[in-house]
Amino acid sequence: MNYVDVCAVLSENPREVYTSATSSNLCAEIIVPPASTNKAPTSLVFHVYGKACEKFKGLTKGQRLYIHGAKLRFDLESKAYSLHGGAIAQVTEAFPVFNDVILTGRCIKDIDQTDARAFKTTADGLMIANQTVSVNTGRNQADLFNFYAINTAQDKFNQAELLVNFTRKGTGITIRGRLVTDAWTDKETQERRSITKIQ
Repeated sequence: MNYVDVCAVLSENPREVYTSATSSNLCAEIIVPPASTNKAPTSLVFHVYGKACEKFKGLTKGQRLYIHGAKLRFDLESKAYSLHGGAIAQVTEAFPVFNDVILTGRCIKDIDQTDARAFKTTADGLMIANQTVSVNTGRNQADLFNFYAINTAQDKFNQAELLVNFTRKGTGITIRGRLVTDAWTDKETQERRSITKIQ
């Protein structure tokens, strides 16, 4: 399963993309609002196909959209996320903000508890576990998605602890989360950097 519902803002006018001699599709960069106050907006490219192109073609930069039932893709070379297909509705600011991602696949690794990048406990008592899921895209291909879970020792549902204790390489899993982007300034190069994951 690969299913996404998000609210987003068009950051450019839709443009046509050539796919073959008989067909083309539209795409545009969109911005998903931050999932919380300490996160950055998530920028990705949205691809529209078939009959939805007519509706999408008339939209312009700055308009708000609700995208329902799209598929999330991740390109390993560019390290960029994109959305494909789904239903589109133009919405106003009063429309509730959605950021919902559901993925089903298999874990590609065991979580190494000695590696702080895979699992750590903070001084504040937070447990953070990172895992990667492989989601089949057809034709013997798959996309890899990094996701993480956070909980405190007092939480009734300890998602991070469950990931560490019950996921191994090859474990089937369904996750439901949201796209989040962390942004920071590199201390050495002073360049602005960001990383998007599923929380």
